Amino acid sequence: MNLSNYLNLQASTPSPKTFATIELNPPGVGGGFLGMPDDWTPPSRFVRVANMCHYVQPVPDARSVITLAEHLLNTVDIPKGDIVTPSSPRSSQMKVEYTQFACIWDLTHRILYYRTYDDLMLRSIDVNQLKLMQTSQPACFPLTLNGHSPIDMTPSLLSQ
Repeated sequence: MNLSNYLNLQASTPSPKTFATIELNPPGVGGGFLGMPDDWTPPSRFVRVANMCHYVQPVPDARSVITLAEHLLNTVDIPKGDIVTPSSPRSSQMKVEYTQFACIWDLTHRILYYRTYDDLMLRSIDVNQLKLMQTSQPACFPLTLNGHSPIDMTPSLLSQ
């Protein structure tokens, strides 16, 4: 139903049009998605990802699918800040709305990939290797290890 509101979206850039006697050209490539919803509501985020999924190039293997999924998720990530705030004044107990983590499931190989807000490195859990038992206590582990720390590539350039 949400997608039916955006049937005009397309991957191709619109053709120039003449308005009165003036020829108008698109401001650049990507104009076919002009009008794509850009707010942070779940329906708008869904429309953005669904349209991109429709137009992306097919990928050849599971690793490429995971990479593509990461790029698609990046388009709907909500960063920390006052981007999404409640309509009433924020109390000291209210948390900032943001994307705390993202998950990608490889259903064929039964691998769960995840990343957290503070550490964008993709991590994986191979469900095939887990011994799933019925217990009263769920298994838990910390999602974030050391936080996001850039890797300095300078030494590899100096050794050349």
